[in-house]
Amino acid sequence: MNYQPQVVAIILARLGSRRFPGKVLTPLAGKPLLLHVVDAARAASTVDRVVVATTQLKRDDDLVAVAEEAGVDVFRGSEQDVLARFAGAISYSSGEVGVRLTVDNPLMTGGLIDLVVRRHLASGADYTCNFLQQTLPDGLEVEVIPRHIIEHLLHCATTPDEREHVTWYIRTYKEEFHIENVAIDTGEVGWEGLSLSIDAPEDLDRVEILFEKWKEILARVA
Repeated sequence: MNYQPQVVAIILARLGSRRFPGKVLTPLAGKPLLLHVVDAARAASTVDRVVVATTQLKRDDDLVAVAEEAGVDVFRGSEQDVLARFAGAISYSSGEVGVRLTVDNPLMTGGLIDLVVRRHLASGADYTCNFLQQTLPDGLEVEVIPRHIIEHLLHCATTPDEREHVTWYIRTYKEEFHIENVAIDTGEVGWEGLSLSIDAPEDLDRVEILFEKWKEILARVA
């Protein structure tokens, strides 16, 4: 039997969003955004464990309570140094491969996660994602990074952008890494320019309208 590394989905979440405070617990289609992403991670057959990575700030206690009530493991780390928080979560979970997910993307599906993880495991890449060639709407991003690459980034990523955005360094210095991209054709012409991400309160209505439509589309392709 071929060895399969432990894959951990790490959902980065905090209540202190500048543009949309409390966003992660805001309901969409009757459920907090956080739990939509948790459900997608749990539905992925390639994922062995799910961890919510939030901050040590007291204001995130409510987020922790919701995650724990849903039976999800929680890691608490730095608010600003998101790279260190991600690294802490993968270490805490004993994971060998981390799947980076965010609560901005409530239309994420287990099928999408599986497509990217499987490519990553088959290729032995340093980094795999599904958005370097834009074929999907914004808000369906999956990133897969092995633990040893995350540990490497802890040493070489030094700027504020590189510490706040976990994979910024990889995408800036592409020549240093083996990168794989999964291009997914939905068959929906021109819709790759659409945004399904929730960054501000006004995005909720648009995503709610598109919620069922895109769930149906994604079920066909992933």
